[in-house]
Amino acid sequence: MIDFSKGVSYEEFIETAIEENKEMIHKFEKQAHISEKGIEDIVCIDEPINVVVFSLTRCKDAATILPYLMQLSDLNNNIHITFFDKDENEDLLKNLSGETRVPTILTLDNNNNIKRKFIEFPKFVYEKILQNESKKEIIINEFRKGKYNKHIQSDLIKLLVNK
Repeated sequence: MIDFSKGVSYEEFIETAIEENKEMIHKFEKQAHISEKGIEDIVCIDEPINVVVFSLTRCKDAATILPYLMQLSDLNNNIHITFFDKDENEDLLKNLSGETRVPTILTLDNNNNIKRKFIEFPKFVYEKILQNESKKEIIINEFRKGKYNKHIQSDLIKLLVNK
């Protein structure tokens, strides 16, 4: 069971970062720009959605993805996001998702059961890595530089609206 009182907001989560990681996070935040595609689906969410994020402030992959999640949540007050430090909650993360990669983003139903999950990368990036294992580092660097941003947004919208 998730104890939401142990979670924090995005702002509180970022405040726990060392200065070097805050700078890295802010750099990725500036890179994140949501497009119009799928925005209507987010705006039309008419019931509360609880989202739990397990992450680390030093994780570049999380710093790439989380600004998109936060920008999407800014479009609808029904999206409630709670952050947990992965290192401090690793057993809980493992029990909930079966994995311990970050970021792990879970949507929950009213009974706090997991409905959907997003783990580490968008599906497109995972598939690209699986098809080109020898180019994994190149693909991850492309991901961090914004080449696959439309896939981040698309997968997060699917996560939030169940499409």
